[in-house]
Amino acid sequence: MHVEHIIPLAAGGFSEEENLWMACALCIGYKGTQTHHMDPAAHELVPLYNPRKQSWCEHFHWSDDGVEVLGLTHCGRATIIALKLNNEFLGAGTSAVDGSGLASSGRLIVRGGRGVGALCSPLSPLRAGATGGPGGKVGA
Repeated sequence: MHVEHIIPLAAGGFSEEENLWMACALCIGYKGTQTHHMDPAAHELVPLYNPRKQSWCEHFHWSDDGVEVLGLTHCGRATIIALKLNNEFLGAGTSAVDGSGLASSGRLIVRGGRGVGALCSPLSPLRAGATGGPGGKVGA
């Protein structure tokens, strides 16, 4: 996991806590300097999910089999595509919910099973212990 800018420095972002998140190298590579991506359903450019300001549960949920993250909103769908969260090479057959209450799909991990909030993933906050909780909102 690496510290990454939500709004890239190249796009006018700052190196302040409210603009930082933890992400794996693949997500950083996929995101690059993007702040927006095309929503495939609405065919419009929309902002990517901001883990510091938005609730995970409002934008994402798990597929019935727990293998894929599905977008509920324009932002959710665009973020899934931009970060390739359901990458078939990384996520196929890797979903699991164990006794710890952690579920994973590819690189995305959430606490409490399907759609309860980002724990430690491309959607997680930098601040230790800020897990998103039942509402999924992170950071303060």
